[in-house]
Amino acid sequence: MLKKYKNKIVTVMLYIVFCFILVFAISNKENYHVDEVFSYGLANHKSDGAASMKIKKGKVYENPLNPYNKYMTVNKKHRFDYKSVWENQKNDVHPPFYYAILHTISSLFPGRFSRWFAGIINIGFAVLTLFMIRKLILYLTEDKAVCLLLSVGFVLNSGIISSTTFFRMYVITMFWGCVLSYLFLRMLREGVSWKWLGLLYITTVLSALTHYYCIVFVALMSFVFGIFLLIKRMWKKLLGFCATMVLAAGTAILIFPSIIEHMFFDYRGEEAITNLQNSQDFWARIKSFFGFANNQLFGNQLGYLVLIILFAALYAYCIREDTASEKKKGEKDGGGIFQYVFLFVPVLIYFLLVSKIASFVSDRYLFPIYGVAFVLFLCCVNHLLSACFGRSQQIALLCVLLAFITYGSWKGIGWPYLYQGTDKALESLEQYSDTDCIFIYSERFQVQYKFREIACYDSVTFLKDDNLSKLPEYEEQCDELIVIINSRNTHADYLNEIMTKYPTLTQYKELNGVGEGKTYYCW
Repeated sequence: MLKKYKNKIVTVMLYIVFCFILVFAISNKENYHVDEVFSYGLANHKSDGAASMKIKKGKVYENPLNPYNKYMTVNKKHRFDYKSVWENQKNDVHPPFYYAILHTISSLFPGRFSRWFAGIINIGFAVLTLFMIRKLILYLTEDKAVCLLLSVGFVLNSGIISSTTFFRMYVITMFWGCVLSYLFLRMLREGVSWKWLGLLYITTVLSALTHYYCIVFVALMSFVFGIFLLIKRMWKKLLGFCATMVLAAGTAILIFPSIIEHMFFDYRGEEAITNLQNSQDFWARIKSFFGFANNQLFGNQLGYLVLIILFAALYAYCIREDTASEKKKGEKDGGGIFQYVFLFVPVLIYFLLVSKIASFVSDRYLFPIYGVAFVLFLCCVNHLLSACFGRSQQIALLCVLLAFITYGSWKGIGWPYLYQGTDKALESLEQYSDTDCIFIYSERFQVQYKFREIACYDSVTFLKDDNLSKLPEYEEQCDELIVIINSRNTHADYLNEIMTKYPTLTQYKELNGVGEGKTYYCW
């Protein structure tokens, strides 16, 4: 009885500590990526046919944050307006599941913006991911001690923590990746049943409505599992499985018909096809994406993990006859080392494919397999350690390995989504709080980079870089002015044109602004 409650207390404490770490990490977030501004805007603004923030060129906004608030917060008249969410996503390039959740939370607080609206989504799904991680580990190892050790490693992994500070749908994709892996493993070992097919149907639909790279992962796992059923000559189960996946695909398309257009005909789909055909920078992209996983998830120990797996496998399966017989048994019933191979193949192909087709070289595109990869490599190492060493040596070596991984992940993480240093830069701009601002941009979405900085100034006027004819007429003489320029054209030309418009301005200097684009002070 005491042991039972002790285990439950330890598990509860693990979740509490994880939540505390995530809350602490998000509370230290100082600024927002342009895509995070898109998250709030696409979830909450009333659709006007465009995904970016709506602004009136040449209008002097006395409250600089007014256009941002209209874009990023829910209007009282449009609370729980999911039709608008669907329309916004139709105009964008992502499915609507994440945005519908964010819109629901924001609708509870109309007119307000908070980091915690998106933060609570990431925390919630990170906790659910931990839950699935533990189920995966227990299913693979059937060892509660190993499950606890690897769970602690997951909770303390800086790459996992960092992913929750990026306010997009990628933590949800990590959760779906773990759920899908678990369901396929259950079917692999226990057989295809209506129960697992029903859960797989629901998970596949929700995955497809979260991110299109989830569809890639589902397709890869389905392909490998389908080959397994073919080899086993399980024709009826193969037919039921294929029917389930086709039904899931049809349901997702019925719910959000723009899936087809986004994946094959939109500019993101065209980019993916172009990148797939381009082989010039493939190796460089592979190294970059490998660096993300190696640094963030495995503390720069992934190469050593692969070596450990290779040498341990050589020892365990070529020298020790007992583990060799275990291998044969495992391959026969869908367990043993075969289950690791089953997971490894789609994870590896996903890694290679996404490294090739991703629009940007960014860690976010690997988040769908982060949880699965963490479990896959470490459980595989544990499996081989248990075959090569006694119980005490196995646990000790696993602890040492996790310590190195955790230390390495924290040593080189960099916290890319916290934007540390922003608050200090904003403090230096407070002296210009009575100064008007002119924002010159090439594309409308570029004004979203300056979400936090804009609040520092007395007013803001947005102008397209190909037409400065709408420079405002200020009521008082313009003795000083802040000019933000986000354009590839020569900035000096714009500054000279502004000083021609306002003759009292004769010189300028660059300030330490926040976000993409440069900030100048004219006087």
